[in-house]
Amino acid sequence: MKEVQEKAYQEGYELGLIEGTEKAFQEAKAGLIEKLGALQSVLKRMEDLKGQLLIDNEAELLHLVFLIAKKLAMRDLEEHREAVWEILKDVIGESQGDERVVVKLSNEDMYFLETLQDKSGERIEALKRVKFVADDAIKPGGCMIETEYGSVNATVEERVERVWQTLQSRVPKKQQEPPKE
Repeated sequence: MKEVQEKAYQEGYELGLIEGTEKAFQEAKAGLIEKLGALQSVLKRMEDLKGQLLIDNEAELLHLVFLIAKKLAMRDLEEHREAVWEILKDVIGESQGDERVVVKLSNEDMYFLETLQDKSGERIEALKRVKFVADDAIKPGGCMIETEYGSVNATVEERVERVWQTLQSRVPKKQQEPPKE
């Protein structure tokens, strides 16, 4: 009889252990599911905030990128003086039909062009009607072109400003609604 009692006790113990383990597992699983749901909610909120942050700061980020590009362009013009020559040819091409053309340049660019012409020994045909004048008000890389019919402001500042105005006109306005919860 003692064996039957011990066997019954052992079976009851094992059954209780299995049921207790199952109950503990279900409780832990429910708690874990709840915590995973909360974590998923937090991650979703962070993703929404990240998107909203980008939208809210798009104009400022674009302005920052623009300022960086402007500094890089100015540095590039300082390092690659031949770019000035290309800019001049492009801008003068716009006023080819004019009989009298005066191009105002920075002192540095004027010196560079004089040196370039001296080294090459010849003048470019399209530039024979052009008078180059050094102007302290113009920064390296830019120029001001005057013709009988008007003038073209091709200073670096003016070109950069036109690019900036174009970019600003295409930037979406900030959304005024608060971020979603």
